[in-house]
Amino acid sequence: MESRPTRRRFMEWFLGLGTGLLAVFYGGASALALWPPAPTSAKLQDMGPVSAFPTGKPTFAVYTAGGAQDGVFVVSQTSGPPTVFDFHCTHLQCAIQWSSGASEFFCPCHGSTFNIDGAVTGGPAPRPLHRHFAEVRNGHVWVGGLSS
Repeated sequence: MESRPTRRRFMEWFLGLGTGLLAVFYGGASALALWPPAPTSAKLQDMGPVSAFPTGKPTFAVYTAGGAQDGVFVVSQTSGPPTVFDFHCTHLQCAIQWSSGASEFFCPCHGSTFNIDGAVTGGPAPRPLHRHFAEVRNGHVWVGGLSS
């Protein structure tokens, strides 16, 4: 004779499955937050003339990676190539913004802050902003994939 599961047994199984799925989801999200992405070898893109990026002032530029538009902050230096930061916070990948009044990058989602060199100055972010490969060719800024 075949016995049918009770309502109580079904609910225990269903809640156990739901709890297991949540644990896997949050475990995966935690792993993404703790380990940086691997450097990529994305094709270099022309961001425009060096004169479009004032020295020492982060300037937002649209960057296309993998067919999708993304963003970077270009910080021109007095000498050498500019520093280019990915515009995602290293905490949970929210889009960061530059505050000229506070002279820092900030994440509106959870309050992380970063100085102009990308170092964490406050908040839950576990590491500095990711950098993109950058060089200057013929007076134009060229940006590639993540370098750190």
